Amino acid sequence: MGAVTHETVSRLALGQPAATHVVQWGGHDVYKVGGKVFATCGDEGVSFKVSEIGFMALTEGGPARQAPLPGQGPVGDRRPGGPRRG
Repeated sequence: MGAVTHETVSRLALGQPAATHVVQWGGHDVYKVGGKVFATCGDEGVSFKVSEIGFMALTEGGPARQAPLPGQGPVGDRRPGGPRRG
């Protein structure tokens, strides 16, 4: 499986009911439903919200780790397309 592209993230995110897109936080693509962020995509990777069980599945021996909120410290996972909990 190849790297996840901005176009793929956008297509999947905007395919969700009532999803919107804005650019904020220094040029990140930010996807929201009802004004609440559910995914972000920037040059350093992808962040998205998951359930607690999804977070455990992705981080316990998986490719992901928890990311800080933008502007609150270093980026957690700099691999392009690396999923992160946001």
